[in-house]
Amino acid sequence: MSAKEDLTKRIVRKYLLDEELLRKKASDDRFEFGFQFVYPPSTKAFPMSVVKPKGKDFIVISIGIQMSKQRIDALESLKNNKKQEFFIELKKFFILKNVFFGIDAQNFRYEISEQIFLKEKGKVSKSTFYRAVRTVFNCAAYSNIIFEQFCSGKITSEDFSNMGGKDFSLYT
Repeated sequence: MSAKEDLTKRIVRKYLLDEELLRKKASDDRFEFGFQFVYPPSTKAFPMSVVKPKGKDFIVISIGIQMSKQRIDALESLKNNKKQEFFIELKKFFILKNVFFGIDAQNFRYEISEQIFLKEKGKVSKSTFYRAVRTVFNCAAYSNIIFEQFCSGKITSEDFSNMGGKDFSLYT
């Protein structure tokens, strides 16, 4: 790992430690470094990751969503191609938010990510880093709202709140 990559790793690790979000290192031969963390800093936190791909001048912040059996059953119970419409709405939203995404509708999962290009010496500001984290998080949170709209009546409001679908306040 070069000095530039080591600096980036130390900066990102510090940002995550400062906010008590860091959970563990993520190891993969494709990355210079990676960390798993949670966001927001509350009991309803989403697991997320940040990685720096080898040989690239950016970091990637991402969140993977695998729908629960309960949500899959609710989507499967929809009629008139509503399941397909749900995934189309997700795509449209992600495109409007200008984030990277991958959707595997057959397996009821999707990933949302954002890239941050590093400054000349491998630096990234805390503001820029957390703006990207919030963008990815907000897209995941909004995808739950879209799901709730499509599956209203198929799943109870208590089930939504148990799955983190209702309240995304940082202060609860």
